[in-house]
Amino acid sequence: MDTWVLPTLLGLGLAAASGFRAFLPLLMLSAAAHFELFGIDLNESFAWVGSTTALVALGIATVAELSADLIPFVDNVLSMVGTVTGPIAGVVAAGSVFSSHDPTTAAIAGIIIGAPTP
Repeated sequence: MDTWVLPTLLGLGLAAASGFRAFLPLLMLSAAAHFELFGIDLNESFAWVGSTTALVALGIATVAELSADLIPFVDNVLSMVGTVTGPIAGVVAAGSVFSSHDPTTAAIAGIIIGAPTP
């Protein structure tokens, strides 16, 4: 039972934050996994989130997302795109923290917890 509590709460928090900013919570998760902070372990099928490439790509995407809010038309387009990217980011963020479960269970848990949250 206790193996589901922390990943569920962490996944729920990350997924909820993904509704506001799709890339910022994933960047924080990637940095925590890459630098081994806070004892965060990623599921083996989501290990790419902690890679250097993902960290750089998410950093660029986060800067672009935050900068786009300053331009009115781009902000509206970003909001439309965020309707799709928010739930996807929520699924990835929630599914990746179920490290002690098999990849299928982690993906299903990510979909159940992450997709409806943002």
